[in-house]
Amino acid sequence: MQDIKIGDLVYRENRSKFITRHNNEIWIATDICSCDGKVRIVSIHNQDTVLTCNPHMLIKIDTEEV
Repeated sequence: MQDIKIGDLVYRENRSKFITRHNNEIWIATDICSCDGKVRIVSIHNQDTVLTCNPHMLIKIDTEEV
């Protein structure tokens, strides 16, 4: 399982075979619940918020640290 941290950029996993991850919106992890490990994410495109998301449904975007 990938280690999602606050500030990580992620894609929401989409089970549709017609939509690639590159067509999905990019989200940023803003909070992680200590009791169940669910992640709160916010869209960087329109600031929509998903209150709780299981980490296994997220695809972490690898970025280089500056």
